Amino acid sequence: MKFKERMTNLKNKKLFKKIDPISFALVVLLGASATFAGVQLALTGINDPAVSNPSDVVYTNEDGTTTVNKTTDAETVALLQEVIQSPLEGEDVIVAKTFYDQTADTSVQVNSIFSYQVGETMYTHESKGVTLKTSDNEATNVVAALSGTVLNVKDEVLKGTVVTIEHKNGVQTVYTGVYDVAVKAGDEIKQGAVIGKTGLSQLEPDSGNVVHFEVIKDEVKVNPETVMDKKLGDL
Repeated sequence: MKFKERMTNLKNKKLFKKIDPISFALVVLLGASATFAGVQLALTGINDPAVSNPSDVVYTNEDGTTTVNKTTDAETVALLQEVIQSPLEGEDVIVAKTFYDQTADTSVQVNSIFSYQVGETMYTHESKGVTLKTSDNEATNVVAALSGTVLNVKDEVLKGTVVTIEHKNGVQTVYTGVYDVAVKAGDEIKQGAVIGKTGLSQLEPDSGNVVHFEVIKDEVKVNPETVMDKKLGDL
């Protein structure tokens, strides 16, 4: 069969028939609709709170309920898993002054009030943290209870040097009466890093070498003894 005859036969087949313009437009429209629907479905899956995020961290609370913290990176996940530790090096740490609790017995509250004299005037105020020292009453290292960023280092009358560290989950820790300070504002420090040392306090002259430790959650001071050994993400 000659080439011209083969081409004539092919033109007679459906393969070479012209496509109707309206049909072609419908095919393009259907294809675009399917693509748009697929994108919408994907976005819905991302934004739908019922869809689990692989980086979400779920914590089980003491009452059996669960808390989901939305996280964005592995570092944040690790920080939220940190357990709040003692701000003093060593194992023989004792509480020299307790957190003031309005519901506690009067005998307990007595040990949670600062009393100090300025000139001829005696002042008192409630302890919103705990004063800690070692059992041998020797000066020891004050360390970061959690990883975080040093917010500020201030020298205050009577209190001495106050170091404040900012952490994830709306938490800050405050270390009052620190000697030989080893950090400055803006420093990124790891849990257990040395902040300074304990020393004599003008507010508690009879307590020996101490540091006053406070924990703040969402701008509210909480009893450090109740959150010690808890995960940062559980506060």
